Amino acid sequence: MTEPTEQAGQVEERREDARDRERALDPHGSFIVQAPAGSGKTTLLTQRFLALLARVDAPEEIVAITFTRKAAAEMRRRILDALEMAIGEVDESGLEPHERRTLVLARGALARDAERGWRLRETPARLRIMTFDALCARIVAAAPLRSGLGALPEVTEDAGGLYREAAERVIGRLEAQGPEGPLARLLLHLDNRPERLRDLIVGMLARRDQWLRHLGEPGDRLHREALEAELAMLVGERLARVREAVPQALRDEIETLLRYASEYVDPEGRYAALRGLDGLPDTDAASLDRWRALADWLLTGEDTWRSSDPRAVNRRIGFPSPDQTPDPAERELRGTMKARMRALLEALRREEGFREALAAVRGLPAPRYGDAEWSVIEALAAVLVDAVEALREVFRERRQADFIEVATAAVRALDGGAEAPDLPVRHLLVDEFQDTSVTQFELLRRLTAGWRDGDGRTVFLVGDPMQSIYRFREADVGVFLRVRREGLGTLRPEPLTL
Repeated sequence: MTEPTEQAGQVEERREDARDRERALDPHGSFIVQAPAGSGKTTLLTQRFLALLARVDAPEEIVAITFTRKAAAEMRRRILDALEMAIGEVDESGLEPHERRTLVLARGALARDAERGWRLRETPARLRIMTFDALCARIVAAAPLRSGLGALPEVTEDAGGLYREAAERVIGRLEAQGPEGPLARLLLHLDNRPERLRDLIVGMLARRDQWLRHLGEPGDRLHREALEAELAMLVGERLARVREAVPQALRDEIETLLRYASEYVDPEGRYAALRGLDGLPDTDAASLDRWRALADWLLTGEDTWRSSDPRAVNRRIGFPSPDQTPDPAERELRGTMKARMRALLEALRREEGFREALAAVRGLPAPRYGDAEWSVIEALAAVLVDAVEALREVFRERRQADFIEVATAAVRALDGGAEAPDLPVRHLLVDEFQDTSVTQFELLRRLTAGWRDGDGRTVFLVGDPMQSIYRFREADVGVFLRVRREGLGTLRPEPLTL
């Protein structure tokens, strides 16, 4: 039976949710919305688009960005369906509250359509709903010189053969440098197997937007301290997202049990980094060892939750046996804390996201390079910068490019705060914002350069950082959390949670 206080809490949560959804439709404000799976974010995006249509001078002033063509088509279909529904007579008694709200917004959009003569139902292409890739291609095509790419080449979705050709070119050139060059150092590290180096280069070229900005141009000196500082920052960002994944309902209990166990774990053993903890570790890179120890404390070697069996909750992890003390009060305390730890482990079995986030901590790199590691990194950096130049040669010769090259060119086209050609955008909506890469984020930052809160231009960013909290790829660098905390350029989107 649900307790009255629990019922009251659920009612208040629903009220807050309704308030946030209505707030998100304010066409004058910018928002960053945390929307978990099943929360109706596509409906909210559709409603936001309709609300903006009722106020803009032209539908092209609104640009909605998705990550897939399927998602873009679905959003376009929903908007057009809403407009169609708003034309005729509708029995609103059979509609859900969110459907009635969509209908009201669609009627407002239709009124603006009629006033301005847009004819959106006959010309749906005027609805600027597109993928990041399509947006980048549009910018490059409109600014070929400024982008540095020239006329838009054929964009290939499978550039593996081009990467391989570039890798073989650069290896062939490096062979001429003899045993003193970077090729020799890398081959020594790779057991003198050139095919492994070729495959490594191919894999890195496919992800060059993730690392090239850290290396600079050919001839640039690689700065160890700067790269270590960048590595420490990335480790810290990932630890911050792990901390975000801690279940709020269990957070106090985890911290209480950590404080207790930190007094008993072996100062020389596997959990020594937990000694003296007064709660969850900090999220700077210097706390990585403590997070690893926390992962070991809660997980098995196979990354599953530790067993709640009494034998597994023992002195080794900070819970000494009650039988090992003659003091009755201490014996009772030990028994209580041991039982609470077992209960916590049982409760954690339902927290899959937190388990995956903790498991990922074990794979994070130390934020410092050893001398031998640094020698290999210097050699690899030199080879990779040359490989990128070789890839650009291949692109020019084949009149082809991949999506990374087009996205980078689009960012260049917007350099210096230049407005996006053919994109008189005043309202920007981004779906799945948690998957935004550094290059895509830079594109958004430049698109909105010069925008100010209250000047009539807005951003609407929707996503769920929990979906990418343990992924190790460029689209997972904490962009969502950073924008929620620091804003986007000079804009400060208001945080909302569904």
